[in-house]
Amino acid sequence: MEASGFEAKLLHTIDGNFRAQDCAISPDGHRLVVVDSERQLHVFNFHTFEKEYSQVFDARLTCVTVTKDSKSMLINLASGEIQLLEVETGDVIRTFDGQAQGTYIIRSCFGGAAENFVLSGSEGEPT
Repeated sequence: MEASGFEAKLLHTIDGNFRAQDCAISPDGHRLVVVDSERQLHVFNFHTFEKEYSQVFDARLTCVTVTKDSKSMLINLASGEIQLLEVETGDVIRTFDGQAQGTYIIRSCFGGAAENFVLSGSEGEPT
């Protein structure tokens, strides 16, 4: 495959039978976080590509955002919930409710210099 004089080369394929919905590489370069189209979160070691853990959620996952310190991540669920999880373990730190998500994918992010608050859009009227 060639585009604009650059040649694309496949570097690695991750084992697993899933379709990625979204993914993020932790800023420290240690982990690859993938949300799939079947309500699962997968966390891989980005150096060895071995799976560290997977977990299943009650609703479809739409996107993932990792903090600058690579310790926490936001997972958006199509049910309108956002979960703040520990990257290393997948443990839930906190949940946020109130966003409406149906037709569009709503991305959440961390705000402030210390990333100490969460920002999110929403579809439709506020709840």
